[in-house]
Amino acid sequence: MTTIDPSLSTGRTCCTWPDLPHPGGLCPDPDTSPRLRPINVAPLERSTMFGVEVTAITSPDMLSLIGDHVGSRLPLTIFHQNLHSAYLQQRHEAVRRAYTSADVAYIDGMPFVVQGRLLGGTVDRSHRNTYLDWYDSLLTTAQEQEWRVFFLGGTPEALKLGTDVLSERFPNLMLEGHDGFFDASPNSSETRDVIDQINDFGADVVLVGMGMPRQELWVAANRRHLRVPVTVTVGAGMDYVAGLIPTPPRWMGKYGLEWMHRLVSEPRRLWRRYLVEPVYLLPVWSREIVDGRVPSRFRSARSRDGVASNSVADRPKLQAVRRD
Repeated sequence: MTTIDPSLSTGRTCCTWPDLPHPGGLCPDPDTSPRLRPINVAPLERSTMFGVEVTAITSPDMLSLIGDHVGSRLPLTIFHQNLHSAYLQQRHEAVRRAYTSADVAYIDGMPFVVQGRLLGGTVDRSHRNTYLDWYDSLLTTAQEQEWRVFFLGGTPEALKLGTDVLSERFPNLMLEGHDGFFDASPNSSETRDVIDQINDFGADVVLVGMGMPRQELWVAANRRHLRVPVTVTVGAGMDYVAGLIPTPPRWMGKYGLEWMHRLVSEPRRLWRRYLVEPVYLLPVWSREIVDGRVPSRFRSARSRDGVASNSVADRPKLQAVRRD
């Protein structure tokens, strides 16, 4: 994932966490950024691990959920949880509020799967997902169903190279994009221009890859202005597609080794994330183990055969609601 570029800052600081370099002082406000929920649809089952909320959902079920929301035009916001996001939420309330505003915070790291098992939950390897595992299926479906996909983020170079690669692989995909080098503060003219571009394009799915936590904060602050059913954060997704960052072998993710590949590929950028930040989470981890806190929501999500999931097939059908 990309890091926050201090050069993008407008000089203002976030009201909640001024110590963190942040473009435009973007602070999501739950009072002005309401979560819109489909009627007659219960929220996906969540549990708390490493002190943050996670959603146990497999890639196929998440893609089915995206398809349902594109069809119904009901809003759906999807973030991903890993140890880096847990660390940021422990230290910065604004990031925690942004994650709370999301409808889905899927598991993007094997430590959450291990922790879930230790706490007696039914989460397993199939609940660990990452953008690299599902974006091909998403874009294949988007091409077949004639969805409009908008990518927001990355450098101008990454965006150009990545969209060229995707256009070659998916020649009939309706794709548009904008790089992440703009003033991301909520009321800036550049943010309004980006929102207008997305809405004018008529996007069905927006993939936001501006690095954590900039992307989550931007989505939380601006989601209500987007006339888009599905918004998903994807970190350095376009950098991987463009070939600017080496893609880890997919088998490594299943065994919790993908971080090692990324650390070797980008040691200067990622050493702190993988070698230092987890240490700060040890007190949270040990407290959960000592308390024996079982993720009760995972347990309550068991189906009759004893397998826990957020299977879309088990959920009520979405109903369209009128937006005035």
